[in-house]
Amino acid sequence: MTATNLGMPGFHPWMDESACVGEDPELFFSTEREDVHKAVRICGECPVIAECRKYAKRHKIGHGVWAGVERNRG
Repeated sequence: MTATNLGMPGFHPWMDESACVGEDPELFFSTEREDVHKAVRICGECPVIAECRKYAKRHKIGHGVWAGVERNRG
């Protein structure tokens, strides 16, 4: 997964350090429980989870798994 292929607002250098780099983005935006659990486990190994959490909060991201939290608000 990369910031570019998700169309995320702005790229930040910490994104290249994330545990999800190279993972299929669909995993982090799936509605399948097994995928969500796998994404959360990947986040649990992430060295930049705090930066990801701040990013998701700052940009009010309401979908997908970010920083180990499922964000699926309608």
